[in-house]
Amino acid sequence: MQASDDAEDGDDIGADEDIGALAAFGCLRALSTVLESVSRLPQMFPQLEEILFPIMQAMCSEDGQDVFEEILEMISYFTYFSPEISPRMWSLWPLLYKAFREWAREYLDNILVPLNNFISKGTEVFLACKSPDYLAQASEMACKTLEDDDLGEDEVQPAPKLLEVILQNCRGRVDNYLPHYIQWVWQKLPHVKEWRTKDLLISVIASALYYNNALTISLLQQQNQLPAFLTTWGKMIFANKAGGSPQHFRQMYIKKVNLLGLISLLTLPEEATPPPVQAAWPQLMAGTMRLLTTLKEQQDENAHLNGGAGSDSASEVAESGPDDDADDAELSDDQDEEVDDAYMQQLAREARKLKGERHVDEESSEDEWSDAEDTDTPIDSIDPFIVFADTIRQLQASAAPRFQALTQRMDAASQIALQGIMQYGDVAKAKAQS
Repeated sequence: MQASDDAEDGDDIGADEDIGALAAFGCLRALSTVLESVSRLPQMFPQLEEILFPIMQAMCSEDGQDVFEEILEMISYFTYFSPEISPRMWSLWPLLYKAFREWAREYLDNILVPLNNFISKGTEVFLACKSPDYLAQASEMACKTLEDDDLGEDEVQPAPKLLEVILQNCRGRVDNYLPHYIQWVWQKLPHVKEWRTKDLLISVIASALYYNNALTISLLQQQNQLPAFLTTWGKMIFANKAGGSPQHFRQMYIKKVNLLGLISLLTLPEEATPPPVQAAWPQLMAGTMRLLTTLKEQQDENAHLNGGAGSDSASEVAESGPDDDADDAELSDDQDEEVDDAYMQQLAREARKLKGERHVDEESSEDEWSDAEDTDTPIDSIDPFIVFADTIRQLQASAAPRFQALTQRMDAASQIALQGIMQYGDVAKAKAQS
């Protein structure tokens, strides 16, 4: 009888805990809704931080495991929408690092969102602080994830994303870590099977080339990996699925990362260009052309699907002039609705970022990542077509042997394609400057 009573008491306690967990989850979801609703008012976030920080601090522990994703989302709102990241919010970083080391390794994809905000919005603090050493801890989280053979590939993918965030936001300032980053991703590459994971890993090296082309090539040589890397990269660029579409680098953002790496390689100083790179010039040029061509096709398709208005923003709508006969009139109701729609689309993109859905379309289909799902990165303002056209013209003017080596195997169709891409880059540049 006593045992039966004890069992019933245990069941009651378990039920109470479940109810408590559900209540906590509901409260945190409600708070996230509030934070999202005031995201247009960044001046409110310091006041809300004062109220909600104790909750975030207390739940960044194993006691908050049941609601850890919701806590990370809340932290993401404060690190993204606040005018600046406060020292109090920075004090949560060591708690996230501790959680990762002790029990939350499989949560790195969620942890990555606030880490991205810390690194991109507070770059100086991230690099300058040595107690704790944010750079060392972020690098360790990526390393431990890549080295953990018990993690599935989906759980590994946040690691190269984190390394990419560091390289893009800290360009030229983390040279001591670069050899480790290259070594970690290269050692992991042979052990992965999914195309997404391979793309993310090889894109870290592409980001490293954009970070510092000469140093990256030197490090690949020192690690005896340069010929193998160039071969692997080329094979991935030209690999096709059964239907003929690209097997790798399908998303527009991933294409852009690899294009910036390739174009950076084309500008490698002559004295820093080893024989394996010299021998690969025609293949590197062909790979660059392929990615540019498929990127242009995606851009055209997106423009068609969006009715040619895919790049409109709320500011562009707001700045468009009213009717000619009412120069100083207020926006019409239709224009107000356009502003609201544009804002809501932007807010939806930010919300997806906060929820760790940077590659949201990858999970549901094999379609390319369009600009609609893009998030804030340091390369957003860089047009690879403009960079490519400027680079080729510079090589034609001051490095004719390099240009000849790049184009010597091009047939007539490829030459025409090259001229078309350069003209497209020139038009894009003129439009950007107007």
